[in-house]
Amino acid sequence: AKIVFPNFDCVIFHDVDLLLEDDRHLYMCSSKPRHLTTLDSNNRYKLLYPNLIGGALALSTSMFEDLNGYSNRYYGWGGEDDDMRYRITARNYTYHRFDDSISRYSMMYHKKGVQSFPTNWGAWSQVLKSNETYGKDGLNSLEFKLETMELRPLYTWFYSFLKNTLTYFEDKIGKACNLNSKTLDFAKERNFTFLECA
Repeated sequence: AKIVFPNFDCVIFHDVDLLLEDDRHLYMCSSKPRHLTTLDSNNRYKLLYPNLIGGALALSTSMFEDLNGYSNRYYGWGGEDDDMRYRITARNYTYHRFDDSISRYSMMYHKKGVQSFPTNWGAWSQVLKSNETYGKDGLNSLEFKLETMELRPLYTWFYSFLKNTLTYFEDKIGKACNLNSKTLDFAKERNFTFLECA
């Protein structure tokens, strides 16, 4: 994106199923990471946990580069936001939010996809290591091929192929981690790899 738009200075990562309820809530970056989705209807308008930064996050491009972007170890949903929080903490940033009265979102109902990590697998062991590994895992290890790009009226659409850069493990690793057959099949179809169990 920076090749096409070299002067942009703010990036916002946003779950597609969240709709802002109050247009006083400004989509902008500041000198600190900004967590945009403080409250949402799915959690009955309560903050799920105090250090949550999932849903939507605004970062200046310089901050995003300093954090080495997001990890490349998560596919599907789950874990990547907590990993980012550890990166933010490791680089001594503090994040902030708008007031609860305007930072409210409706979450559209949908069937959830396959989680990055089944709950009985090593998700948290990977997240907890992120403050040690973020320097090697992120923008500097991302491998991709841009297939096509389209300038559309309200956005620019990039279609990229991501190469899997993780170390391969035998199927027995997945079985040893108690992965169910559905998760194993999903991973095999997409050529995903398995990380060590906790």
